[in-house]
Amino acid sequence: LFEKGTKLRPQEIGALSAEGFTEISVFAPLKISIISTGDELVAPGGEISKGQIYDINTSALDALATKHGFEVVSTRTVKDQYELLKEAIVQAKEKSDIVVISGGSSKGKKDMTALLIDELTTPGVFTHGLALKPGKPTILGVDESEKTLMVGLPGHPVAAMAVFEMLLVWLKRELTCEPEKGKVPAVLSGNVPGAPGRQTLLFVELEQTEDGYLAKPIFGKSGLMSTMTKADGYTTIEMLQEGLKSGEKVWVHTF
Repeated sequence: LFEKGTKLRPQEIGALSAEGFTEISVFAPLKISIISTGDELVAPGGEISKGQIYDINTSALDALATKHGFEVVSTRTVKDQYELLKEAIVQAKEKSDIVVISGGSSKGKKDMTALLIDELTTPGVFTHGLALKPGKPTILGVDESEKTLMVGLPGHPVAAMAVFEMLLVWLKRELTCEPEKGKVPAVLSGNVPGAPGRQTLLFVELEQTEDGYLAKPIFGKSGLMSTMTKADGYTTIEMLQEGLKSGEKVWVHTF
């Protein structure tokens, strides 16, 4: 009736019932824990003072994971303190297939994510840094005893969400044999330079025309959520490309 990886919508359930099926095997949702780090973070609704900002990543990553069918088992915000982050990671990896830690992935004095992943997991970190813009400081590690993937995301919200889409959503799709959907062809409305040595994610707004979609580039720093709220999706500029030209045909991965 259906191929492995088919998402069961109401119509698939109806078709199964028509053939007399009451139970079938399905993939269990991947369990994910989300930890956001930073002395400057305050939960939305709280009072902020100088040098503080509202925590964006916890809510945004929680919603993004839920949207793509992950089971969010816990979320937590912690200060940039070694013992607090260590405790949070230990608790998260015991009950999760994936632990996501946003912030602390760069090379500053308070950036402890890679250090703690190496200390608390075996074999630990296997990648620190991706040839990707935004998302360069991403950390990937694994704990074989707990069978848990450890992911250190950039602290900037746009970069964190972009890497989640590029890596974790792709991983889930690969593991569950789910076909890729949500790509549409479009024509770029302006020239855009690439980033030497890195693949670039270009966020775009789609405009319907008589000839199809027009993709309008959206420019903004990876700390500005408006960069993504205005975007209908993204296209990519490959590592060795100088850029994309106005009028060039591109594939847009829609949100």
